[in-house]
Amino acid sequence: MQKRIINSFLLVVIGLLIFSACTSDVIEPATPPSPTDTVKFATQIQPFFTSGCGCHAPGGPSPVLKAGQSYQALKDGNFINLASPDQSVIYTVMKTGGSMRAYTNTDEANLVLSWIKQGALNN
Repeated sequence: MQKRIINSFLLVVIGLLIFSACTSDVIEPATPPSPTDTVKFATQIQPFFTSGCGCHAPGGPSPVLKAGQSYQALKDGNFINLASPDQSVIYTVMKTGGSMRAYTNTDEANLVLSWIKQGALNN
């Protein structure tokens, strides 16, 4: 009888140890900028072009996304559609299902869309 009580006690203690070791992390998605937050091309858009768009260099596929050239290339190449921001080429290739999706993420695509909706300023 005493052995059974000891075994039951050990089983409860082991169970408590196992369950207390379980944790879960909740990953909150990044919140898109509010309409009142100005998206800055130089400090918010260009950095991920610079880090993730190495193929879009001079002599590579259009548009050139090198710092100092990317804004003009996007503007001159009609990659931005201010009348219908969600139809802008630069956004459609970045969003889910777009041809550049493997090189970008949803947060970056949404940031580009917000920037275009704010007028696609060279700021």
